[in-house]
Amino acid sequence: MNYPHGFPMHLRTEVEKVIARAEIRLSKLRKVPSYDPARDDEKLLLDFVDSVVESFASQAREALRAATWDGPQMRNAIEQFIPETALRIYARKHPNARKYESAGLFQMEARRQSENSTWWATHQRKLGKILDGPKQPRKPAKESRADTRNKVVMPLLQKKGFSPNGWATKAGLHPSIVYNYLKGQTTLRPASRNELATALGIQGSDLPQ
Repeated sequence: MNYPHGFPMHLRTEVEKVIARAEIRLSKLRKVPSYDPARDDEKLLLDFVDSVVESFASQAREALRAATWDGPQMRNAIEQFIPETALRIYARKHPNARKYESAGLFQMEARRQSENSTWWATHQRKLGKILDGPKQPRKPAKESRADTRNKVVMPLLQKKGFSPNGWATKAGLHPSIVYNYLKGQTTLRPASRNELATALGIQGSDLPQ
């Protein structure tokens, strides 16, 4: 399942559990003797989509409550999630998956079913309470390892008149070691750390990890 950008990994787990249960339910219902694909598949798959969207909406509220998303981000995420999920499930499981026009109609019907459901009204009510409640500050973005390293190293390079390449040359190391370190892609070996620190006139422990 593809999720909107920024949807926390730990919240995806609950949605994946619902998808797994929906898969099992669909498989069982398709084995019932009275099952007729032409008559039953559309309704079964719409229910499948609806259960997944309901779970996603619930977890999206948690992202809002934790200030990972704001209100507009959450609403936009759900707006995108409904048709994309409907299309993905239709393409994988519907007998008429190759019919583009049918896929579009299925998307529209999936949205209508979700937005007319009881859970959607409950979702909107809970959403309103979160938005009207005490405002939580947005969590500041965590500084990356590259940012931390550059914050310390770049002023020292400027003071010494070194470029990253010149720093590597002074330390007797290959330039890729310096560039990968500044990009946050690698960790320095103790010997390399000491050589680079000496070139800057500092202790090895003063270079960020």
